[in-house]
Amino acid sequence: YWLSAVQTKARKAPVLIIGTHLDDERCEKEYVLGLLDRLRAAFKNKFSHIAGYYPVSSADGRGVPQVAERLLR
Repeated sequence: YWLSAVQTKARKAPVLIIGTHLDDERCEKEYVLGLLDRLRAAFKNKFSHIAGYYPVSSADGRGVPQVAERLLR
């Protein structure tokens, strides 16, 4: 829903998709990469304003520097 709302209200606004549970024990590298691939495939034709997909850990900060770097570009 919210991707559609952003696309309607701010058509040119870049959107970052951020997953916040990288520290979950189920989030092994292969799982995360597969999930990111599925998200890209599901959204690429419908939401052209998605500027990136970023897995992060709210517990230990993994992935946060990559998000910060993207925001500063």
